[in-house]
Amino acid sequence: MENTIEKNKKALYTPPFRPVYLVGPDQSNEVPLHVTPCFRLSAASSDNFRYHFPEIRTRKGRFVVALDENDSPDQIIQVLMHCVFCDNYLFAGESPVFLFYNSKPEHGRGPSFRRTIKNRLSQQGFPSIVEWGSDDSNGESQFVTGSETDSVSPKIISEQTELDTAWIFEHMLRDFSSLSNYLVFDFDSPRNAVSYEKHIALACESYLQKEPLLSEGLRAYVAQQQQQEALLAENRKLKQQQASDQKTINVIRTKYKDDYENLFKWYHNEYEILPMWYKKIGQLIKVLMGKRTFKSLFSDDVKKYKS
Repeated sequence: MENTIEKNKKALYTPPFRPVYLVGPDQSNEVPLHVTPCFRLSAASSDNFRYHFPEIRTRKGRFVVALDENDSPDQIIQVLMHCVFCDNYLFAGESPVFLFYNSKPEHGRGPSFRRTIKNRLSQQGFPSIVEWGSDDSNGESQFVTGSETDSVSPKIISEQTELDTAWIFEHMLRDFSSLSNYLVFDFDSPRNAVSYEKHIALACESYLQKEPLLSEGLRAYVAQQQQQEALLAENRKLKQQQASDQKTINVIRTKYKDDYENLFKWYHNEYEILPMWYKKIGQLIKVLMGKRTFKSLFSDDVKKYKS
């Protein structure tokens, strides 16, 4: 019985870091629920991406998109727009997150591709983006983050990564920010990434068990981080709603300008100047005629008008 309980604890263990699996659009169901899938989007895979998009946007949890800098922006921008307007797309504050990679680095197309993506998104109301991108200049892949965010740069894990104690201490156990940050796993199949993720998770768990104060501090840090992200997400939604409402108001003011001005003048010049006793009698008449409920005269919490 004890062994069974211990196994269940292992199975239910959630790593302190946030794992991201780099996968194809048809591998959504293969990614564990606690993992953020990063779907590759290219001109070649755009049709396949569209086909699997319904299950991508309805998947529980966040997702992010990986873009090949050697691709043509015009062929993927429409699908990309559908992604960033999904409620479950990954944002950092008010900026959508993208992972950039280059399948043919000798072509050197990266900067122009990113600029085009930024300009297109800016036209849709996203003034900035957060960039994750591979940097192979030193012979090892490392993810770097754009200037729009101050978060620690996510690291990339592949079959070539040597996961020894020194690597874990250097990249994971450096501080709370590193330990709770995103960690990208680049493998041919999500199943191959699971063993690497578990190895890192167990190493971190083992270290934290020996340092209870650090473990408690990390939990407090993660809780505060999650609360901040939730508030930022709510703020982003409210701003989008406000912008949408303002557009509607502007359309009404433009299209029905004369009607709007006449109504505004009538309210201030005729209705607003009426004495309060006259307005109250009008409401009593509505009650007597059955157009308004009697209780609504005394409370704002009840239904005012009868359907």
